Amino acid sequence: MKHIIAAVCIMICLGGCVTNKDMVSMQTRVDVLSTELTRSDKQSKKMLSQTETAVEGNFTDLAVQLRTISSKQYKMEKTLDQLIVGLDNLTRELQTQQGALNTSNRSINSLQKTTASQQEQINHNRNVATKQLSKGVADINTQLKRLDGKIGNIYTDIERMINSTLMSTGEETIYVVKPGDTLSRIASTYGVSSQALINLNNISDPTKIQVGQKIKIPSR
Repeated sequence: MKHIIAAVCIMICLGGCVTNKDMVSMQTRVDVLSTELTRSDKQSKKMLSQTETAVEGNFTDLAVQLRTISSKQYKMEKTLDQLIVGLDNLTRELQTQQGALNTSNRSINSLQKTTASQQEQINHNRNVATKQLSKGVADINTQLKRLDGKIGNIYTDIERMINSTLMSTGEETIYVVKPGDTLSRIASTYGVSSQALINLNNISDPTKIQVGQKIKIPSR
């Protein structure tokens, strides 16, 4: 680099008038430039050395990482082989279970057909039994109504006998109104008129007698 600069200076000198002062100044600049170039060269070499060291370190790290990756890849390949074997076993087991499932489905279909037939028979029997039961219930209800009428009559007779024997007060009998009683029914039971009961008991509305109300029955 120094030789190039010197040659440039000579060419300048030959090309025109240059004083000693200019030469000294030029030489000074050349020396400064040379010093800076030397320093730059040293810095460049230092940076190059550091770069080479860093690159070597990076290569070393990369080599270690590469070995680690290779080891992991080997393990992954081995694990993958094991998974493939396991998948094959599962596939065979699934095929076996699928065959068993198909057999079960056929059995279920057959059972469903049998169940449907039995359900139809059950429904038929249920309908027949329901009709017979309805008829039986209707007959029982009819008999109960008849029996209820007879019991009502017996109950009325008993009430009349009790009232006439146990609750007699001089010339009057006290009757306690029961659910379903009417003034006309009470009068008919004791053989008196409804008006006689109305007059004796001061009843303003014969349609509104109350359960538990005491009715005086006149003697006949």
